[in-house]
Amino acid sequence: MTRPLVTVVICSYNGERYITETMDSVLAQTYDNMEVVVVDDGSFDKTVSIIKKYMQLDARIRLFIRKNSGLAASRNFAFQQARGEWVATVDQDDLCHPERLSKQIELVNRFPTAGLIFSGTNMIDDRGGYLSSRLSSYDLPDSFVKKGVAGELLITNGCYIGSAYFIKLTTINQVGKLDESLRHACDYEYFIRVGLVNDFAFTRDNLVSWRSHSNQESVTNLNRFAEFRSVLLRNFWLSGLFSTRLTIIVKLGRSFGSEAYRKIRLYSKC
Repeated sequence: MTRPLVTVVICSYNGERYITETMDSVLAQTYDNMEVVVVDDGSFDKTVSIIKKYMQLDARIRLFIRKNSGLAASRNFAFQQARGEWVATVDQDDLCHPERLSKQIELVNRFPTAGLIFSGTNMIDDRGGYLSSRLSSYDLPDSFVKKGVAGELLITNGCYIGSAYFIKLTTINQVGKLDESLRHACDYEYFIRVGLVNDFAFTRDNLVSWRSHSNQESVTNLNRFAEFRSVLLRNFWLSGLFSTRLTIIVKLGRSFGSEAYRKIRLYSKC
């Protein structure tokens, strides 16, 4: 059985607080046939110098420094640099468990038609303390989701895929780039596009830890509500199911309500 090359992609921006832990977790993988592509999006802290120190110790690491352009643009650039058959994404403040890549390669062999693979995720706080298990709150088929259904479930159930996903390079080439006009919902919109034309496979084992902190822009910036609604509206007529369209209408209403509630809380603190 061949061991395909895996490209681990890390997009960084002022990530000096956590990037050392993230790099250590990647380099501690039990699956070692990999390269690490780090794309820095114009950091002005010590992130780049930290990555350069790792490059002196491990020749598998390649660093690209770019003008600040946002996550989607950095991810697209990183995908273009990938030489592996599979691409594994990791956010700069998240952690890969040692057997993450090994277990995702096992899923590749079990489900050869899958173009995207994901896993359960431990939600952790600023200091690494356990908060919850993210995938446990979603009702999904067991281990395998057919194309079309995968996209529909993302629309109806929400984004059940975390930021640390595992995607085939041919799938990236098939689906195209992430939408760089979306700052917060770029991954969600991308997953839907992938799921409409590709099978998904997953394990409920928690193979990554996703750091959640209250000052994240994805939490504090209210533009995320408008982006979420725009993604739903893009897929309104693409869905062939009336029930899915009805769900989109309900979700749009809830989004407006959540945004209004957040604004009231924000202004009340002023």
